[in-house]
Amino acid sequence: MILRWALHFASGNSLFSGVIVLLAVWALMTFSERRRNQRTLRLALFVGVVMIVLSATPFPWWAYSIWGILLGAWLWTTRRLPEKDSGTSRPAHLAGGLFVAACVLAIGAELTTLSPRLPPGSYQTMYVIGDSITAGLNEDDLLWPTILADSQHVDVVNLAQPGAMADSAMKQAKLIPDDAGGIVLIEIGGNDMLSGRSSNVYGRDLAALIGAVSTPDRTLMMLELPLAPFSNEYGRVQRRLAREYDVLLISKREFSRVLGMADGTLDGIHLSARGQQLMADTIWKYIGPLYATQRHVAAGG
Repeated sequence: MILRWALHFASGNSLFSGVIVLLAVWALMTFSERRRNQRTLRLALFVGVVMIVLSATPFPWWAYSIWGILLGAWLWTTRRLPEKDSGTSRPAHLAGGLFVAACVLAIGAELTTLSPRLPPGSYQTMYVIGDSITAGLNEDDLLWPTILADSQHVDVVNLAQPGAMADSAMKQAKLIPDDAGGIVLIEIGGNDMLSGRSSNVYGRDLAALIGAVSTPDRTLMMLELPLAPFSNEYGRVQRRLAREYDVLLISKREFSRVLGMADGTLDGIHLSARGQQLMADTIWKYIGPLYATQRHVAAGG
């Protein structure tokens, strides 16, 4: 239960929960004839704000600032209104409307990250760069790249190494032949974040890694990191580099869903046999169309 609550925040889903709470408070303060249980409303407002902040959603800091200003303006316009008809003044309506609009825009912006669009192409091989999530803890572990390769009859080269960080993963990148096309999936950064490396160092190393594997005949994909509270900058780094290098970013909600599944992990982080299977299914959901195109071409269709 604790792990699932933690992943509710790490996945960024608490952004949606927090916005729903804030919109409910706004509706009650604006449209109810009498603002009763003011302590409850203030507590709910506080909970909603905390849920949004702890979601570590990697919006730009200016976006957070504008949202905070609009929230403050709305609360300021309602602070001295009488208990009856508390939200009916024109300033309160205007400030509240702008605040609601900001919340809706935030939700819309985050929803756009859920389903990356695959470019047209046909591939035969996927190379996976990663850490112990992909490399496993034991030599005899049945890993998700192997499950995916066996179940879908495709070629997957697992280069992941336990303990890898963005800088040490460069050794994995060098194992990909220079003339090799295909898909390169990057699952890296958890160890950087947990070790306390600065986001600037992580960003520098990740940019070098992506640059090393980026070629015109490859499609790059990256698993977005579930984020600890106040680790927003790690997410901003990943999203910025994904835009710069045209990397398809698989939402951290997918990663968190695997980690939060019952019996999905051995220790809250490393995948169990069930987690390996779910991760294979999750990755195939995104890369399957590319392989399907390749199969269609091979079949002469």
